[in-house]
Parts: sequence; structure tokens; C-alpha cells
Amino acid sequence: MRPQCRLSDARQPQPRGAATGALDRVLVDFGLKRRTTLLVATYLAVPAALAGSDLVATVPRRVAELIAATARVAVTPLPIDFALTVSMAWHRRAATDPAQSWFRSLLIEAAAA
Repeated sequence: MRPQCRLSDARQPQPRGAATGALDRVLVDFGLKRRTTLLVATYLAVPAALAGSDLVATVPRRVAELIAATARVAVTPLPIDFALTVSMAWHRRAATDPAQSWFRSLLIEAAAA
């Protein structure tokens, strides 16, 4: 992981304006820190940011595969085990709403794919 941390990183800002994300917290355990040199507003901007540069971007595997299908970039797995737990939350009045239940089931199915 050390070689990757020496590279300049393009990344998306964290929710709620946080300066670091989950990966940054894991890297701290290894005594490492990313060198962020470019913040992109969305994953859609990553291919353009990487094109013709020496930047790296750490993105979810599915996003990396989509980017690699349309841009000339190399995709490599992280050299550490990095898995996230994704959760959903909703107001209790929506718990029995059929449309809400249907939509949540779609999200669960998509996340499992």
C-alpha cells in the first residue's frame, strides 16, 4: 500500500464536508495517508481526471470496471482488505408503505449483485 500512498490521488469529497473517509481511517492504522491533489465532484469526472495524468483514484470496484470500459486506465485491487457496511434508514411511517418496501428491495438486490 505504501507505493499507492506515494502517488497523487483524485477523489470525491466526503459527505457532510468531512476531510477524510473510511479508507483514510483504515490507512491510519497502517501509518499511511493519501496525498490528495484533486477533488472531483462526482465519479463521472474520474476518467477525465485520470486521462493523461499520473493520478490514481480509489473507487468502488463496479465504478472502476465502468471507468475501465470507457477510458484507458488500469484497474488494480487495493492491497488491503477493505470492505464497507452500507446501511439504509427510513422513517417508521414508511416501513409499511408498499412503494417504499419495493424500492428498498430494489436497492438491496442491486447492492447484492
